[in-house]
Amino acid sequence: MKETLKSLILIALVGTSLLLTYQLWYGQQPVELTAEEDIYERIVIEQPRPPEQIIFPETIATKAENGFYIFREGEQLYYRLWEKILGLTNSAFEEEIPGAVDLPEGTPLLLSCYLNPFLPVGSDQSLLPILPEGELVRLDLVSWNESYWVRLFTAADEVFAEAELTAAQTAALKELIVLAAEEERAIYKLLDSNAATAAVGENLTVAGAFFLPQQEISLARYPVKAETIDREQLLKTFFVDYSLARTIEEKDGAVIYTDGERGLRLTAAGFEYSYPRLEEGEANQTVAEALNSSGTLISFHGGWPSGLRLEKVAHSRLGRSVTYSAQWRMYYRGYPLYAAKPTRIVFNDRGLIHFSRLIYNIQAVDQDQAELRVSAAWQEALKIAVDLFRQGSEEQPAELKLEAFNLGYAVVAGVNELWAEPIWHIQINDRRILLRVDNLLQFKAEDLQ
Repeated sequence: MKETLKSLILIALVGTSLLLTYQLWYGQQPVELTAEEDIYERIVIEQPRPPEQIIFPETIATKAENGFYIFREGEQLYYRLWEKILGLTNSAFEEEIPGAVDLPEGTPLLLSCYLNPFLPVGSDQSLLPILPEGELVRLDLVSWNESYWVRLFTAADEVFAEAELTAAQTAALKELIVLAAEEERAIYKLLDSNAATAAVGENLTVAGAFFLPQQEISLARYPVKAETIDREQLLKTFFVDYSLARTIEEKDGAVIYTDGERGLRLTAAGFEYSYPRLEEGEANQTVAEALNSSGTLISFHGGWPSGLRLEKVAHSRLGRSVTYSAQWRMYYRGYPLYAAKPTRIVFNDRGLIHFSRLIYNIQAVDQDQAELRVSAAWQEALKIAVDLFRQGSEEQPAELKLEAFNLGYAVVAGVNELWAEPIWHIQINDRRILLRVDNLLQFKAEDLQ
């Protein structure tokens, strides 16, 4: 009798073990691994966007006498231009793939759009699906032989598609060019390595399309405030039930919510989220898929305020961790804002690993109350930046590469509030240098808020 009972107990234990093993391998995932999916079904702060509303041009440049007019994120005319350009391009390629045309050197340029990151086009994409898959990094509108053409370029500066515009499309193009010239604007020129080298007195390679003003630019100094975050709504996007999370209040007013595996730190200026358990995973998405994923994640966790632009998407591998990272920056009237931390996400196939969000909004002031700063010449700014780079580098590189050069704003502390100070933003060999726009005094990294 005892032996029979022992056998029954043993059979029950073995059966239970097999059942639990099956459930572990093939059954429903535990709550902590399905939380992200549950959250997305319950809480949507903003609907995800299509690729052409995730990727916007870094610069739109229209041809002007002796240079270019430029348009960037944060300007109303910029968005109107981009909408018209997209519609024009889609209609030019909507019926069939046109044959290649070898347009001659010096073809008159009317307009260029510089995209960084690239915009995915072609099959399986909402933009230009008739074309083969491609990475659009530049779009030009040119005139040749009494007709107008749209040309699409890859990262290697090669044309991968071009199409002649119809008479109706040509009329739309002319309206677009007139639209771009409606406002009185400064003249910019595209910097090349020869001009950069001449300005600093040593070899300097220009690694990008940098448009620089040919006359003084007056920029106002503005007060700034951090975006207002709905804490309860935000918590629901990260935790299935945040009331079960442990709460830790810090001396500086920040509050940490954690369930033991993931953590969310909320401050008066933003938040930082981390889920280390997901770090060991693969990132098998294509870059085009990662662009869409990054747009979806920021839509769900805080949304897209006006003026926020996706600047960079990168793939990285560190040990057993393979991830994608995406970075955003705020723009105001065409000028980027540089703060202490970027708005940045890190993710892989398992989900969101890290998210830091720090978004400041400029508070507009009356024109007669604005404190203006008049820009120094770009040649002076570049020369001082190279000198500072040399002074701060233990090793002197044989080649200097100019990786960024533009006007913008630095978020710094004032007496009682934060301010957006007009700056020259220059990056040389991965080192960022911020100079006050008028007297070219340096803002150091620790000055940023």
